[in-house]
Amino acid sequence: MNQDGIVGGKGRAGGVRRWWRAVNDRLAPERFGIVVTMGSLVASMALYLATPGVHTPGSDGAYSWLYARSLVFDGDIDFANDYRLCGDRFAVGIDRGTGHPDNIFYPGPALFWAPLLLVARAFLPGDPDGTCGPPWSTFALGIAPFLLAVTAYSAYRLLRRRFADGIAALAVALLVFGGPAMRVASVLPSYSHVHDAACVTVFLLAAVRAIEGPSHPLRWAWVVLALAAAVLHRISNAAFASVPVAVALVAHRSHPRRLLPALVATAGGLAVGLGTMGVIYRYLYGSPLVFTHGRYFIDFGQAHPWLMLLDREEGLFFHFPVVWLAVLGLPFGLRDRNRAPLLLPLLGIAGLEWWLCAAALDWSPARRLTNLTPLFALLAAYPLDAVRRWFGQASRAVTALGLAAAVPAVVYGVGYAWGVPRGMVPSERPLTQAELYGGAARGFWALVDDTVGGVALWPAERLFRARYGLPGSRLGEAAFPRWYVRDFRSLEFGPRGLFLVDPAAQRLARGLVPVEGGMRPTELDPSLVFAAQWREATHLAVVATVTEPIFLRVGLRPPLGRTHWCGDARELLPGQGPLVLEVPRGAFASGINEVRFELSPASLRALTLRAVTFDDRTPLRPAFE
Repeated sequence: MNQDGIVGGKGRAGGVRRWWRAVNDRLAPERFGIVVTMGSLVASMALYLATPGVHTPGSDGAYSWLYARSLVFDGDIDFANDYRLCGDRFAVGIDRGTGHPDNIFYPGPALFWAPLLLVARAFLPGDPDGTCGPPWSTFALGIAPFLLAVTAYSAYRLLRRRFADGIAALAVALLVFGGPAMRVASVLPSYSHVHDAACVTVFLLAAVRAIEGPSHPLRWAWVVLALAAAVLHRISNAAFASVPVAVALVAHRSHPRRLLPALVATAGGLAVGLGTMGVIYRYLYGSPLVFTHGRYFIDFGQAHPWLMLLDREEGLFFHFPVVWLAVLGLPFGLRDRNRAPLLLPLLGIAGLEWWLCAAALDWSPARRLTNLTPLFALLAAYPLDAVRRWFGQASRAVTALGLAAAVPAVVYGVGYAWGVPRGMVPSERPLTQAELYGGAARGFWALVDDTVGGVALWPAERLFRARYGLPGSRLGEAAFPRWYVRDFRSLEFGPRGLFLVDPAAQRLARGLVPVEGGMRPTELDPSLVFAAQWREATHLAVVATVTEPIFLRVGLRPPLGRTHWCGDARELLPGQGPLVLEVPRGAFASGINEVRFELSPASLRALTLRAVTFDDRTPLRPAFE
């Protein structure tokens, strides 16, 4: 009997070993991809759990949360009681004549949150009226790290169709950890971006796999579901439907009938996604054809694609410089004819997304491009693969490893030397590691800020300095639209001018020095550089004091082109009020502007500029009708 037991045990052990061997054989070719996937899940989940403040839906995410909350607890998408319970911070809950309050944000995340809330109702006690935040939201928003892992693994599987395990995993790791995806999945989990990226990446992978094996209906079902889900996150994601069509056209050009599944699946996904959005919009707004943000939020004629990339508030290249790898990969990718059917439509979609986001009134949040993570990773893999081939010789690899190992030592040594005398690294007392090494890193980057400027933005900052005569490091401040702002819903003005007692405004001045109450010119043609968020100005006013009569001419100069003068020189007298001038048509636009002054030589010390304010007196239709 004992012998039988031992034999049986060996049999079970052998079965386990065979099972483990089969699993290992299956996973071994993807070992680095699995490591990256699990690493992204663990890192983002640890950050999420360690940051309780993000468990309550905030800002835009609070409105996306209301879709899930209303569906689960009220069985509808009428947000009247939701706004009473959870608040309406942005005052978007207006009734456009349908009897149902507005919600301008997308319902896509509710696809993931609503099922979790249904599960939570089974074991979370409490009044449903208290479901605007934790513990309900803690549980539901916790899916964001898992969606990041889905994004990472799907992107990796997409890259494996062209690159080896290590290169594919490295490219995905760099773009997932160093791009916007990690941030939105861990500390902005109520925003829609990681959910959006997961749907888009799964759609791309499912489409490629379905075209490789068109006889599998389940693969096409994934294409339909993923595309529909992506559209529910952002309607512009409908453009991704062009990818499987383009890939199938090339793959099956000699068998046209095989195109039918791709056409049917993409049409089905679009029908489900756009149809659902149409039903929601008809219910909320009375028409399926409506732009929820109103007529003033997007203006394609005044898009700012370069500011979106270079802005220090949340510009893509400044906050996520690893994306430069994707730019370096563009020439390699365009020469890869085998991947052209996939890459070319993706590049077209990226251009569309880039311009669309840059045309928004608040153009800076590069996190809106999180859904381009698979494209960025695919492009980044090309230069990484080229480097791998170049390092075929062992001596080159050893040299590269030595240089990489030296970088932290250089950063520490230089940063420590720069930081101690400037108070960035404490001295003459026991230090924590955070104080010592963190302070040294802070000192190093302070040195770079003070001497080189933004590393990822260096060419742009040199151009800014040449154009405006200001230090290149002030490009970020000049591009930050805090001076002339208007609410695109209510059309009420916020800040509407530069007040020259503000140190931030003073840093954007050339040929002016701070004095009590404002700034005094030191040149005959001083100027102010600033970014406007609102797109039109019909008048400007110069608030100044003079000790003797002077003549002043004021003009506006765009980043490219000539100065538009606001009329002829006007005389300023002691005790006179603000000088109000009409702005010529076409002289003003959102983005970076320059206000120029011309004054007589005798008046340099007699003039103190106190403010320059702007106004738009154009009669405007309401944002929503």
